[in-house]
Amino acid sequence: MKTINLSNEKPSVRDLIEMARTEGVLIFEDNGDNFLLTLADDFETEVELIRRSHKFLSFLKQRLQSTKTIPIEQVEAELLNA
Repeated sequence: MKTINLSNEKPSVRDLIEMARTEGVLIFEDNGDNFLLTLADDFETEVELIRRSHKFLSFLKQRLQSTKTIPIEQVEAELLNA
């Protein structure tokens, strides 16, 4: 995966798209925001980014620790009434 730090490089949108044709491009902004530019069907890249997402992994850990369950009958009723 190609990494671009916008504080060091200023590629054009066209350049970024061309880079993303061959591999995912992870873009870092000065304010700490990160973006991924990849082909829409590049599933492998999406999986890799999810593995690196601390926020998503924290969410999964929190869900794993939950002991609350919902009966399937309740789920079915909610879906039918939606």
